[in-house]
Amino acid sequence: MDKVRNFFRTGKRQKLTAAAVLAVLYSAAAIGIFSFFHGSDSMTNRFKSGSGSLLIIEHEWDAQGEKMAASSEPGMMIPKDPCVYNNGQADEYILMKMTIEFDEYSGELESEVDTDSGEVGIPSNEKRMRDIAGAIMLNEDTALFNDTSKALEEWSCNNSNYAFRPLSTSLDGNKLELLFYYTAGDNNGEFPVLRILSQDEKTPELFNYIKLPVYKRMWLGVFDQPYSIDIEVKGIPAEAFNGAVCVDDDIDVKFGVQ
Repeated sequence: MDKVRNFFRTGKRQKLTAAAVLAVLYSAAAIGIFSFFHGSDSMTNRFKSGSGSLLIIEHEWDAQGEKMAASSEPGMMIPKDPCVYNNGQADEYILMKMTIEFDEYSGELESEVDTDSGEVGIPSNEKRMRDIAGAIMLNEDTALFNDTSKALEEWSCNNSNYAFRPLSTSLDGNKLELLFYYTAGDNNGEFPVLRILSQDEKTPELFNYIKLPVYKRMWLGVFDQPYSIDIEVKGIPAEAFNGAVCVDDDIDVKFGVQ
C-alpha cells in the first residue's frame, strides 16, 4: 500500500493503528497489554473543481484520544472521531471509505483463548475482522455496526447520517473495505440521496470511539496484534450534477469505487 506514514497530522486521511509490540517505546517497565495508535494522511479527490479541499479532522482524538492510546489497556474507550470538513471553494458530495486491515497472526497464543469453533488456538481472520469492526463505536453505548456476527451483506450502519454498503464481499481475508455515503439522514427509499457538503461545513462524526474489550480472552489474538482502521475521503463537485444525486452503481463509478 502506498501510504504516507508519520507520527504527525500532515494531510487528509486518518489512519488508526494498534500494535502492542510497539507500546514498549512508551513504557518499557509497564505491566499489561498496550496498544499503539498513530495518524497518517492523504486524500483522494477524483474530480477537479475550483480549489476543492477536503480535510478529515478529529477533535477528541487530538485532545485526548491519542494520549490515551499511547498507554491503552483492556476496557478502555479511546476517543476517535473522524469527520470531513470542506475547506475548499467547491460544494462537494462526500464518500468515506473505511479499510480494516491486519497482518497474518504472529507469535504464540495462550491456551485460554477460544477460536470460532470453541477450541483453543489462533483466531481465524474472520473472527479477528468481526471483533475489530465490532469495537468501532458510534457512541459509548452504540456500536457503529448493528451486529457484526451476521453475514457481511446483512450488516447495517447505526449512524443515520450515512448510507452504508460493504465494498468487500467476504470477511475471511485480512482486508475489509466499507463505504459510507454522506446523506444527512436522507436514507429512505431504495436509493438514498446524497447531501451536499458546502464550503466551511463539516459532516457529523462517522464514529466516536474504539472500545477495547475488557476480558483477556477477547483481547488476545486480536487486539494484541497489529491492525489498522483507515479512513479515506472522496469528493465529487456538486456542480457536476443537475438535481438530486442518489446512491447507486452510477455514483460509485463517479466516486471511483466498484
